Amino acid sequence: MNDEAIERAMRAVEDFRREVAEMSSDTIDLLAVERRVQELTNACGRALMREVIARADASAPEVKIDGADWGHRRVAAATYETVFGGVEIERATYQRAGRGRVAVPLELRLGIVEGAYTPRVARILTKAVALMPEGEAENLLQEVGVAQLSKSTLHRVPRAIASRYEGRREISRTRFARATRSLRRR
Repeated sequence: MNDEAIERAMRAVEDFRREVAEMSSDTIDLLAVERRVQELTNACGRALMREVIARADASAPEVKIDGADWGHRRVAAATYETVFGGVEIERATYQRAGRGRVAVPLELRLGIVEGAYTPRVARILTKAVALMPEGEAENLLQEVGVAQLSKSTLHRVPRAIASRYEGRREISRTRFARATRSLRRR
């Protein structure tokens, strides 16, 4: 399936190159051409990222995560947002005995943020929101043609990341306080 996507993307690039070769030098609309090149590049990027993300998936019936055994492997579709756009893949999910939370090894291996965003997309969107309101960030990302996310995503994801950070910071602060107290007693 992915080989077909890469082949389609490469054929589209070749077709475009033929179109450019037939353009009159006096009629080239560089803005339109540049947009088309970005679209072609994004299509190639999505196909390649699909391959990379799928490579990080687990296929074993059981996996060990943080010393605990996870089994009951299932395959489910998911879409991951890359700088080139959304990439849909089938990936393995695991549960511990007795059901409960689900673990997705490829997300852990690749550092997928909030179950959907590559680390680079997460960095881009948090930086964009830090520098401008969500609506302006959405417009800028669409104009640039990279990490094109909705205003609601630009609002939600940085807050979710910050919330997670704050929770971990509090745990670290508590552990540090306990360690400091035990050192004082010695």
